[in-house]
Amino acid sequence: MRLSALAAAVMLSAAARAQLSLGGPEAPEPGSSLLAPAMASRLERDAERFDPQAWASDPNRQALESAERELRLMAAELARMGATLGTDGSHLMLAAMTIDRRLDELDNALQSLDDRVMLGSLAHDIAQVRVDWDRGEVVSPEQLDRDLRYVLAQAALLRFDSLPTGQGWFEVGRSTPMGSLDDVIESLRGVGLSPGTIESLIELNDRLKLMQAWPGYTRSSDAEMRAIRGAADTLLGLPGWITQEARQRFLNDFSDAISSRNTTIRTELLKLIAAQGRVIEQLSALGEGREATRLRSRAAKALAQETADAAVALAAAKLASETLAITAKQTGLDRDDDVLRQLKPAWRKLVPKVRNTSVSARVAAVALLVDPTDLTDPGVLASIAAQRQLADDFQILRRLSALLKPDPAHTNRAYDAIANRLLALGKDMNDPDLFDSSLALFRQLDRELDLWDEINQLREPAMRVVGNRRDALTLRLDKLRDSWLAAWGTPGGRGSGELLSGDLEMMAGVLRALADVDAFTDLGALESWPGFEMMPRVRRTVTDGLSSAVDSLVADVVRGPSPIALERSTNGLIKLRGSYGPALVAGRLARLGREDGLALAGPIAELALGPPTDDSWMADHRDAIADICWYSTELTAAHTDDPGEERDATKSLRAYLLWRSLRTLEAIERERE
Repeated sequence: MRLSALAAAVMLSAAARAQLSLGGPEAPEPGSSLLAPAMASRLERDAERFDPQAWASDPNRQALESAERELRLMAAELARMGATLGTDGSHLMLAAMTIDRRLDELDNALQSLDDRVMLGSLAHDIAQVRVDWDRGEVVSPEQLDRDLRYVLAQAALLRFDSLPTGQGWFEVGRSTPMGSLDDVIESLRGVGLSPGTIESLIELNDRLKLMQAWPGYTRSSDAEMRAIRGAADTLLGLPGWITQEARQRFLNDFSDAISSRNTTIRTELLKLIAAQGRVIEQLSALGEGREATRLRSRAAKALAQETADAAVALAAAKLASETLAITAKQTGLDRDDDVLRQLKPAWRKLVPKVRNTSVSARVAAVALLVDPTDLTDPGVLASIAAQRQLADDFQILRRLSALLKPDPAHTNRAYDAIANRLLALGKDMNDPDLFDSSLALFRQLDRELDLWDEINQLREPAMRVVGNRRDALTLRLDKLRDSWLAAWGTPGGRGSGELLSGDLEMMAGVLRALADVDAFTDLGALESWPGFEMMPRVRRTVTDGLSSAVDSLVADVVRGPSPIALERSTNGLIKLRGSYGPALVAGRLARLGREDGLALAGPIAELALGPPTDDSWMADHRDAIADICWYSTELTAAHTDDPGEERDATKSLRAYLLWRSLRTLEAIERERE
């Protein structure tokens, strides 16, 4: 995440950020849904087919009838609640649509349980949850997840031996549960915690171990255990320069966290302790010296202060830790033996900047501990940004050095020419008037190499949707690469130039969109992810005319390169993204899901594996994706009586849907930069 984005995000939760309109079209009014009442009525009628009382002589059948009936009434209740809340009810509508789509599978799953006690319990629990919902309180996404997990917990336990990998709100790269905290508790007995805190921790550990045994609760338990273990590592590793006041504050925060019944508050405090512990460790690693001693002294005083806002303090500590981690890597840069000869002038010109930049960044990192609200202080952010940029510049030179390194077995004249041009740019950096513009060209080359990497990755899926223009597009890409290489290797040249650079940006954007279109034809595991729902008839609605739009865009692209073709292609890409956002978002999610390990799931896993953690895949975009799924389905329902979209309400619905989709697509792209 970019520095400015991180600072701006501090004061807002992910859900709050997702709800900001930022001047977009008005969302449909609560209660205006055509889809929800019809769905709820249909589900309620379907529920009437099941009559538990008629099977009083057959307890097994009676329990099954009760469970199947309650399942439909629950989905109907979700739809009715969601319709009254507008965008705040999108997650309720999404769950209702998921249950509706997977009713046959859910029925089969219930029938396979063959356990009247469990089925009776499930029916009773659903009925109780519906009573709770009827009290009128807004059901948050997290509460809905917990309610669904609660009613289906036993079914999930029978279905899975352990938490299935890649299903539900999964976490990328994490599948092994923590186990227990027995060793942590034993270690913490000697750090100064009260007997009451130790006892509370033992009770919490017992509860978390019990949760580990239930697939629907494993992920939540694991997240809490990680937070406790991270905080414990801080308490156990406090160095001698931490004052007694700071030690006591850590103990107080840990005790408050363990005793809290609010999981969110508990986890936030524990993560804060762990994040500040990482900062302490990094400051300790600075060694001796006046600067290090001064920084540690300021940090110790700051860490002794009572925590006012754990969320802001946590964000500040994370940024401080990231900053110190970067400065720790900025060592040994005066040794450039492994740097390509042509890049050494640029490298050596950057080295003198390291000390001052690192000092300023370390001061800024400690300032974030002293006053976490400095997250929005321009001076602090400027110091951190300067350090990050310098670290990025060194990384750019490392990348170019590896890329352009001569291969004895193969002469690459284009790469040799680029290396020599970079040599000249490095020498130009000796002139103060040319330093910034020359360095900017290194950065531009790096950005454009990123675009080529993306283009190469996306060529194959993009080619699958261009029909008979495949050869023409391949030729266009090859010519663009040849021209781009020649431009960067031109003696005295200023990089790729405006036209080629714009052409490359456009081409990457086009292939990105084409790959999304390709992925939309087979959404794969995304169809069973709890954050997404899109029926086939809805997909037809959001892709109406898409093939013609793609063909028109590619026709403009292959006519290039020229200023006119670039303008037409850029406008065509903007139009495609603005007109077919729901399909592109779905395709992007499907692509990223395949890359990140999203796995196909059955209906129980889709509904019953609990709420997302902070690290869950796409959790920050949950509200936006739910909006897109609901209003895409809502638009499909509106087409029943208004296929030409002549009514103002239908036009407004489409406008909001397309705007929400485009903003979400952009947000996902920024996150992945």
